[in-house]
Amino acid sequence: GVCGSHVARPLIVDPNVYVSRSEISTSTSVCVSSSGSRSGSSRRAATEDTPGVLLRDFLTSALYDNTHGYFSQPDVPVGSFPTPIAFRTLLGADDYNRVLADKYSKLTKQWLTPVEIFKPHYSQAVARYVLDVYTTHDLPNGYPLLVYELGGGAGTHAVGFLELIRKQAPEVFRHMRYVSVEIS
Repeated sequence: GVCGSHVARPLIVDPNVYVSRSEISTSTSVCVSSSGSRSGSSRRAATEDTPGVLLRDFLTSALYDNTHGYFSQPDVPVGSFPTPIAFRTLLGADDYNRVLADKYSKLTKQWLTPVEIFKPHYSQAVARYVLDVYTTHDLPNGYPLLVYELGGGAGTHAVGFLELIRKQAPEVFRHMRYVSVEIS
């Protein structure tokens, strides 16, 4: 996993894992501690009786706290390219790395998601897979396509996904429901 500006131990994705008090106070040290008891409490601060804060609460605070959260800042550090990379013109991995490095150097943001880097191809690949599974399993039973996107950001993935469904399966598109859940 990545914590602060360096690589740490692999992140344990368990909402009941505690982050120790010492790890919270030194945010560039290891992000996760798997020691300590587990609790069903949804909001629990570090006290003398507990080894720290639940991982889910630590991550929620670090990402979405109104004052200090990563995604609550005025200039959210997720970038996008004004124009997509022309992948068909690239001559291989070295050319791709050069083009990507050049685009990154022109960004004012810190990082890009795969959806932004590979638009519209990434979203279209996901849409093709979903459409294939849907038409094989759910469409024959008369179920509409229901898509829930968690953390949709600026909507880049939704645009690419929905565009492909609209073009390749207009009848599915007419009856589908797409819900983007975004809290940042």
